[in-house]
Amino acid sequence: MGSISDHPIGEWRRRYRLRDFVETGTFRGDGMIAAIDAGFDRVLSIEADLRMAAAARARIATERPSATFKIAVGPSPHGLRRILPDVVGPAMWWLDAHLPTTFGHSIGATYPLLAEVKSLVAMGVSNDVIVADDMILYGVRVQSPLRRPDPPAPESDLDQIMAMLAMTHEVSIDPRQEGYLVALPRCLT
Repeated sequence: MGSISDHPIGEWRRRYRLRDFVETGTFRGDGMIAAIDAGFDRVLSIEADLRMAAAARARIATERPSATFKIAVGPSPHGLRRILPDVVGPAMWWLDAHLPTTFGHSIGATYPLLAEVKSLVAMGVSNDVIVADDMILYGVRVQSPLRRPDPPAPESDLDQIMAMLAMTHEVSIDPRQEGYLVALPRCLT
């Protein structure tokens, strides 16, 4: 799991004129709170585990009582389809790349990142910022691996993801924590 605080999301919001923040994998709501504090107009998240979603909702409502946010519950590919009508864009996409079985909630045996990126590319995200964590699972060498409970993801998935994003974005790998894929729009870089 990565940390949103590793990235200059407020700077990116201003530089790329981002309006929406969308994440897959709400966990405790840290990413949503960071996005609220960074000034995003809309803050949206998709969480597979109903209990985690409820806990994050309660935390955010307590810590940021005036914030407007939405958490959809379900597997991220399905959740993305439900939440897309709320995205006006341009957006920052914070994608959680690990298996959707983490934390004991089994919802599938495939890594969601390739399907998520295909969906984003199909909807046209050339002005959006895309960050995915857990690149260690795709064979990326990282500076300080914190955990690796999931089996490795197909490295060919990462090749496809990078090729798709490279058409419209400057794509790089950040080796901090468990590794990040960072895709910044070419139009403004």
